[in-house]
Amino acid sequence: MGPSENEPFYILQTPHGTLKTKHVVHLTNAHVGALVPGLAPVVTQARETMSAQRPGRELRAKMGAGVRSYVFYDDPEHKGFDYLTQLRSGEHELMFGGGLEEGSIRCTRTPGMYDLHSAAHVSGALAVYFGAANWGAEGASTVDGRGWAAGRVKALWSGELSESADGFPWVGRIPESVTRRGRPPKVDKEMASPGEWVAAGYSGEGMVHAWLCSRALALMVLGMEGNNVYDDVWAFGAGLGVREWLPARFLVSETRLRQVRARQRQGRRSRANVYKSSTSPGST
Repeated sequence: MGPSENEPFYILQTPHGTLKTKHVVHLTNAHVGALVPGLAPVVTQARETMSAQRPGRELRAKMGAGVRSYVFYDDPEHKGFDYLTQLRSGEHELMFGGGLEEGSIRCTRTPGMYDLHSAAHVSGALAVYFGAANWGAEGASTVDGRGWAAGRVKALWSGELSESADGFPWVGRIPESVTRRGRPPKVDKEMASPGEWVAAGYSGEGMVHAWLCSRALALMVLGMEGNNVYDDVWAFGAGLGVREWLPARFLVSETRLRQVRARQRQGRRSRANVYKSSTSPGST
């Protein structure tokens, strides 16, 4: 709930009680659109499937457990990809995920449940990627298998990630025109003006982007984005303000939002025209 004349703070209702605050930081990634509907068109939900698999017997001998990671692109023009790494211990399980191109990834199913088409792709793709001769016979369990499935696939699960409409994270203060909520009055001279903030929309690259995006956002909220706060000269960004090292394309702004929404509208019109053309009399 936004500030009002009677209550100059944001009011957050939680299972543990009511909180009052001058700042709200949205780090909910795929779920940010539910809390800030104005961001829903530009940060959408997606789901991919992850698995733990026993390597084929021939592959086990060739890979060198845990020393390589892989990304598989079936189509250079396709946005999706599959990814693989291997555990160094235990059964040296192959941690393989993706399946983005293999079915609906929108979060229309029960949270935590994987899409069947995506799961089928993930479960069977590795032997095809590496080749039957390189994969060999299916690997047998070499440890206590209680709690795990037998066979190649030990476990399957899904996770929700976010997709940014322009491919870049959204970091910074959320304009009031987007939140449709006012801002509390500024009473703390040391911090930035009160408001709502976000770091989200990593498009499946959270391990790459989230760390420094969160650092940048924290400095913004603290009113320190223009300061050199690192004594360690080896720290990333040492001697620089946030806007000197955070890509400008990551910043939230009304201009960026308008541009993205305009491209989305143009894309919808183009698809509608293609559909009309394909269904018109005389089309083949």
